[in-house]
Amino acid sequence: MRRPAVKTIVLAISIVFVVALFYGCKEQTPEDTKSILRKSRLIATENTQLKKELAESEKQIAEQKEQIEEYQESLKKLKDGVRKSSEELVETVFMGFAEGSLELTAENAELKAENEKLKAEIEELKKELEALKQPHP
Repeated sequence: MRRPAVKTIVLAISIVFVVALFYGCKEQTPEDTKSILRKSRLIATENTQLKKELAESEKQIAEQKEQIEEYQESLKKLKDGVRKSSEELVETVFMGFAEGSLELTAENAELKAENEKLKAEIEELKKELEALKQPHP
């Protein structure tokens, strides 16, 4: 009796297994196919949009790099202009000092000569005064 019961149980399990295998391997229903197609279209649309955004971002990056280069060039030109202007200003100031010092040197020489002349004149006047103070014979 044990044998027919075991055979029945094995047969029942085999039938359940075959039925489960049949339903597991059956083709997808049209609803599942529509859902998958809808999802794949959404993904494709999203990919296309992302590619457009990426291209736009790359374009903006390229434009910004060009602007940076232009700004760097203009900054370099401004720095050169400031340096040249500074050099010219310093040169002008030093030339003014040099000219002023030359004028002062010439003026100093004139004043020294006048001082020497006045000192000599004072000495002469002192001698004359001494001569006038002494009695005449």
